[in-house]
Amino acid sequence: MTMLRELTGKAKFELKKTLTMVIVFSLTAPVEIGIGIGIAEIYYKNGPTTLILSGFLHAAAAGMLLFMAGVTGYNLKPHSTLHMLKALGFVLIVLT
Repeated sequence: MTMLRELTGKAKFELKKTLTMVIVFSLTAPVEIGIGIGIAEIYYKNGPTTLILSGFLHAAAAGMLLFMAGVTGYNLKPHSTLHMLKALGFVLIVLT
């Protein structure tokens, strides 16, 4: 939530737009949680479709994590003390 607050602060949204986003999020989140719980109750955990979908979602999440690590590492200042972290992030992305 801190990152969301930071991003909306940097974007300098108007108060009306910020309140609209907060209301939409607070109304849709419980519905989405309920849908997730309902689906979790009815699916077969060891079925081939479930295993394929689970593997796909895990791979997508890992890919997004690696992408964000690479973007964060790439956007570092050239003379920062974390310059090696940038290079390491790039190497990890290339190797995967």
